Amino acid sequence: MKNFIYGDFESKFERAVFKKIPGKAPELIFYTQSGKEVERLNIEKFSREDLNTLMSAKGIPRKAGAGATNGHENDDEF
Repeated sequence: MKNFIYGDFESKFERAVFKKIPGKAPELIFYTQSGKEVERLNIEKFSREDLNTLMSAKGIPRKAGAGATNGHENDDEF
């Protein structure tokens, strides 16, 4: 999961912003284009591959030239 946050999240996905909040479990928060929160998801139990798949399934566009992960990276616990 750390590999996704620090390696894929902002570098591979459009409009993705990481904000660390000490003492809180990591969450993905999805907003409408107008800024209204529509979903909040705790991600501490997800693998890097699962999180990349989730972002794509939610319709978050990839940045140009950002390919998919191959699923063989080590997943660190957060």
